[in-house]
Amino acid sequence: MAEADKATVDAALSDLTAELCQRLPPVEPPPPQPMLDHTAPLAVIKLDEIGDAVMATPALQTLRRAWQGEIRYLGSDKVRNLIETCPDVDRTLFIEGGGSLQNPAQGAAHLARWLPVVRRFLHGVAAAVILRPAADHYFALHFAVLAQVPRIMAVTSSYVQDIERFNTGYQASWSDRLILNTSCHEAQAMGLLVEQLGGAPITPRYTLTLTPDDQAVAMALLWEAGGQAIQGVGFGIGAQNGRRCWPADRFAAVAQTLCTNPRARIFLLGAAQHRPIGEAIVAGVDAGLRRQVLNMCGRTTLRQSVALLSYLQGFVGNDSGPLHLAAAAGIPVVEISCHPHGASPMHDNDPQRFGPLGVRTVIVQPAQPSDPRCAQGCVVDSPHCIAAVTVNEVLTACRNLFGSMIP
Repeated sequence: MAEADKATVDAALSDLTAELCQRLPPVEPPPPQPMLDHTAPLAVIKLDEIGDAVMATPALQTLRRAWQGEIRYLGSDKVRNLIETCPDVDRTLFIEGGGSLQNPAQGAAHLARWLPVVRRFLHGVAAAVILRPAADHYFALHFAVLAQVPRIMAVTSSYVQDIERFNTGYQASWSDRLILNTSCHEAQAMGLLVEQLGGAPITPRYTLTLTPDDQAVAMALLWEAGGQAIQGVGFGIGAQNGRRCWPADRFAAVAQTLCTNPRARIFLLGAAQHRPIGEAIVAGVDAGLRRQVLNMCGRTTLRQSVALLSYLQGFVGNDSGPLHLAAAAGIPVVEISCHPHGASPMHDNDPQRFGPLGVRTVIVQPAQPSDPRCAQGCVVDSPHCIAAVTVNEVLTACRNLFGSMIP
């Protein structure tokens, strides 16, 4: 983010904080207590993205083993399909997004709209655990404070500038704070917070619970693609931000090479809005091979995608939700990252902080920033640094992980 943009965001944050403070009496957080009652209700608040929810699953598993009381999960509606089957939580509430830290009026309206139902959901909990080591852009802390949760437990970092910027002021409302002084994977950071509640160290592996219907849909899609004799690879072709999107023609070139194996099938995965990208990739493959490339964007739920991925040989994709779904499915992953070698390990695009966990992985990333502005991490909201990643680099990574299917 450019310095001018940071100044704009900081000003908006100040306005939003001032507006919220006008609505609330001063908050005096209770002093930290040595131990919580582990039979009392506990809330986990995680209002961020699909990949973030997947990365939280090791911490949820550990928390469930340590906590005898009810565990409630307040999350974003976009992760409902993943979390509603999770055996590690007892009650769930999913709310729509829509608030923006850069728009105080919009943020206040979002909080006002959802606060009554959130307050009812959080009523009676002994504490709220905010499982987000990164900057709190999603109002988790605001909801906990406005709902008057007696204790608020969170993790922050002294080494990430954006966390210091965005979370300054919020931290006064945290009754229990874990401060990380070194960089680590986000899943590990969430696990360290849960350890403060008596949990054991996390198992570094994502876990999602699928239903028989999810498996049945996946099997039907496999048969549609050619049956169990196929050798499939998932492509994650979209991302939340344009800077993380490898160009469609590069994906098409990789698909073209993989599909010279007549048993190969490429499953293009993403949300419905990514379907045009999928169409461009299919069109970029020779006409005789196009039947081997299946545009699945918008056709499967998140859990169905995991079920489908579990039958494939590997995954190639951008830093996005499907990347973490592939890791949860337990298959090898090639991540195409926009984060240049040598850039800041504190950046939100850093694959060491946000990459796949628990599976064989190759990270393919730019050798250097595309221009000086990106020395600490790519700041352009369109394919920029990531465009320096070549087709041959990605194919080499594929050969290293699942080369037996490549002629």
